[in-house]
Amino acid sequence: MFVGMRKRMGTFVAVIAGLLAVGMIVPMFLERSSGSAQGSGLTVAKVDGRRITELELSREFAWQYYERMAFGGLRPDQLDSIRSTVMDKLIDDAAILNAAKKANYAPDQAAVDSQVKSDRANFENDSDWVSALSRWGFTTASYSKWVADRQMVEGFPRQAVGAVEATEDEIKAEFERMQKSQPKLVLDEVRTNLDKMIRLRKEKELRDKYLSDLRTQAKVKIYDSRVLAYRAMEAKEYDEAVKQYRKAAKLQPGDPYLQVALGRALALQGKAKDSVAAFEKATKIVPTDPYVVIAQADANRDAGDADQAVELYKRASELADKDVFAHALIADGYRKMDRADDASAEDALMADIQLAQKEAAQKALEEAKAEAEKKAANDASAQPAVEPKK
Repeated sequence: MFVGMRKRMGTFVAVIAGLLAVGMIVPMFLERSSGSAQGSGLTVAKVDGRRITELELSREFAWQYYERMAFGGLRPDQLDSIRSTVMDKLIDDAAILNAAKKANYAPDQAAVDSQVKSDRANFENDSDWVSALSRWGFTTASYSKWVADRQMVEGFPRQAVGAVEATEDEIKAEFERMQKSQPKLVLDEVRTNLDKMIRLRKEKELRDKYLSDLRTQAKVKIYDSRVLAYRAMEAKEYDEAVKQYRKAAKLQPGDPYLQVALGRALALQGKAKDSVAAFEKATKIVPTDPYVVIAQADANRDAGDADQAVELYKRASELADKDVFAHALIADGYRKMDRADDASAEDALMADIQLAQKEAAQKALEEAKAEAEKKAANDASAQPAVEPKK
């Protein structure tokens, strides 16, 4: 998912404090795309007996989804890729926590308490704090435990692999490499940065190897049918993918993106009628979602039904309205069909939308500036005149 997610304790609450609207939207999204609240306690995997729950998977999925959306849009077919990657991360975390427990490694409780206190300070009162946590499936106690676990996931591998050092030869070799493109560099001026860079690189290499060894030694069992379906799709085992997606669809019949995934798997399995039925289910659930229609168009295109794909792309373009990312996907679909004129039309639409957005932003900026100047002038005229001293 969209990396650098381990150091997230303070960031987590800072985001939901400042963006409560997003904090409400994402959990509603999860009802359809990453599991239901009723099933939040279900076991989706086990790592040497340690359970990974649907709630943990859904919560991490929400973070990955949020980060991905912050840097652009998402196609429905990418959702299960995120879910699969999240599963790997949670398996790694569980393996680390198991190893930490065996080594009697404990979190620094004072640091945990300090972090929780700092996060709580983002909210005006306890009610807002508890409400924000509950949106993400936390109680105050379970959030404190989550912070402690994150601290161990981050800290224990460093202890396990031990300290690393950058040798003088390594520093000189790195300096010589950099000096080829930056001849004015002076070793003594960059030595500290080179030392840090080399140590971080070596730490990462050792940590990656340590995690790889943990993963190899662990007994991992995945139960989540959606992850299993996605991995079967990646392996081109379409019969197994359809079987697992059907199983997931029974648990979440109201998830349109799951129907999209099932429709794609059925199309690749060669069952065109069943594929159309799955996509029709998805569009009934979200009739105005352009991404569902784009996914259906892509499936028809890949199955060789060009006429139907074009009709669907046209419909998706109407639904997309001012959604630039959706229009970009449609243009890409047309290009894959060698329909340059249709792709160019979508490009022109995108250019018009972006220009209108830029002009609207500029107008808003100018109006805000004018309002500020007007207010400053009014404030100045309202000030009482200062009488000169006699």
